[in-house]
Amino acid sequence: MTTSLANTATAEIIARVEGLSGCPVLLLHDPTLQTLATVKAATRQHPTHLVRYRDNPDAAAYQIAFECGFLLRLFALPPGERVQLIGTPGARQAVFQELRRLRSDLKPGTMQSVVDMLYDGLMLQLRSCGPGIEVDNFLFAHYPQLRELQAASMTHQALQHAGTLNPDLDRQFPRAIVHASRAMNSAYALYAAELLGLPHLAVPYQSAGLESVGRELLGALFSSEDTADRPIVDAWAKTLGLSGHYAWVPVESPAPETVP
Repeated sequence: MTTSLANTATAEIIARVEGLSGCPVLLLHDPTLQTLATVKAATRQHPTHLVRYRDNPDAAAYQIAFECGFLLRLFALPPGERVQLIGTPGARQAVFQELRRLRSDLKPGTMQSVVDMLYDGLMLQLRSCGPGIEVDNFLFAHYPQLRELQAASMTHQALQHAGTLNPDLDRQFPRAIVHASRAMNSAYALYAAELLGLPHLAVPYQSAGLESVGRELLGALFSSEDTADRPIVDAWAKTLGLSGHYAWVPVESPAPETVP
């Protein structure tokens, strides 16, 4: 693989997004990002898809393609079926109550900040992990030019996520959140291990007794005939005990004439 081939593949994916959605994709280099990349779909008021990425463009070619993969999945759906996940006040308050029971040492302002970090982080992981595996499947199958960058990124993420197995987290944070996050990390590591032929990526989760729930999540993902994001997320939420912790709301089409 060469850098030019990876960038060409990413450019092709961006063109597919623009053709499917009828909106341009704007790439913004933002070295201050806490994550590798983010995506914000176009709206009627802001009819441009915004992809932010942290690393230099050559290193970020896969990450940009990955974020665009979510846009391809979204705009492949009819406008009436496009939805986004939002949190609910009741679920957030339940996290607050549990954290207050565990961490009475935290000041009120700090308590709320930690609650927001935990709850919003979990909802983002639930929303993106299962559908993200589908995106990786798509990229791996159709864009071999990206595989070297894809393998490096997936390996790094799987190893980094193993930090959530730290037993200190069980004493500091609500058990339901810690368990759900670990289960999704296990599914990702098992998937990455098999896709990339790197079995050591799954070992930490196997040793922690999380292989079963990880494979259950992957089974729900790959056995469903409906591969849209919503049924994937709902199936994972059911397995993880998170049903009812979020809601789905319509996504506004960026233009009245948009046709998938």
